[in-house]
Amino acid sequence: LTSITIPDGVTSIGSYAFYGCTGLTSITIPESVTLIDEWAFYNCTNLADVYYEGSKLTWTAISIRSFNTYLTSATIHYGRDAESGTCGDGLIWVLRVSDGKLTISGTGDMTDWSSYSSVPWYSYRTSIASVTIENGVTSIGKWAFYNYSSLTSVTISDGVTSIGRSAFEGCTSLTSITIPGSVTSIDEYAFSDCTSLTSVTIADGVTSIGFCAFYNCTSLTSITIPDSVTSIDVWAFWNCTSLTSATIGSGVISIGAGAFRSCTSLASVTIPDSVTSIGSSAFYDCTSLTDVYYAGSEADWAAISIGDNNEALTSATIHYAETTITELTAPTITSLYNATNGVSVGWDAVDGAAEYIVWRLNNSTGKWEKCATTTGTTYLSTSPVSGTTYYYAIEAVNGDVTSGRGT
Repeated sequence: LTSITIPDGVTSIGSYAFYGCTGLTSITIPESVTLIDEWAFYNCTNLADVYYEGSKLTWTAISIRSFNTYLTSATIHYGRDAESGTCGDGLIWVLRVSDGKLTISGTGDMTDWSSYSSVPWYSYRTSIASVTIENGVTSIGKWAFYNYSSLTSVTISDGVTSIGRSAFEGCTSLTSITIPGSVTSIDEYAFSDCTSLTSVTIADGVTSIGFCAFYNCTSLTSITIPDSVTSIDVWAFWNCTSLTSATIGSGVISIGAGAFRSCTSLASVTIPDSVTSIGSSAFYDCTSLTDVYYAGSEADWAAISIGDNNEALTSATIHYAETTITELTAPTITSLYNATNGVSVGWDAVDGAAEYIVWRLNNSTGKWEKCATTTGTTYLSTSPVSGTTYYYAIEAVNGDVTSGRGT
């Protein structure tokens, strides 16, 4: 016996079925086979080629029991290079086995699965290397690619509006991800434990970043959160230990508890003046944090509700926004009197003024003269001549911007 073809429909090959067939060089096995029992091909010493009508993935799903080394050591020729199925109303998936490329296409939402093991391509998880979500797909379902350790590339088309819970959790070989502007929500644990993730690009459009969404992404070095985001949920970036900088967009109102907890390399963070609350431990254990760039004033910063255990944040150097002055009000003189050794002038402070110029009019000459420039709100004029009438005026100054003279 040199070759044999097993007909389609056979589901099992029993123990000792081809035991000792030393002349057998090739065999054709249908995809219907799910079990090859022990000793079935024992001592088939010349078996060189197995023609399997299914794919590599369905071959690995066959239960091949012990003492079948001559079968498993032969060259396996697969009859099919793709697996496919449905993953939501109007959506299909196709997996090309030869290179592990999974493509999802069609129109509509992906199924929100109840567990990672109920995802239709779950049995192929160790072989999936890349995922492409095509135009027309509107969501990525819960658990879709949970713990796919071989996944290195993900392409999400514009049109997807949500990324479900744990969708890419534990994808430890994934190094970068771009989230398009059509996405509005990144759900809890969506990218947590993606320990090789170094680059995350979030387009303007996302409004919320969920609980632990990027937890333990230990290779992530920087993050820019777009202006469209309004809230960063609890522990969103907890334990991103390589994160050195974070820029938070101007739409964020709240930073959740523990959001950046234990980001031990975080040296600087940019916070917009839209933020009204920072939760407890949001920056706890951020031991490298030295600089906070705040878009508001010192008074605005003081009005933020900052929870407990944020000493790393509050002890950093706070850089407040520089206010652009376009107009200054003329100062009002509030006091003018003869002092022991001159004339004392006082005036109200003007918002935005960096300094003041004191002017004096000599009534006998009719000319204004500049007496002094000061940052205070009082001035003692020590050079008036007794018996001469003088008038005083104060001018507020900030750079090239000046007020009228207040008399």
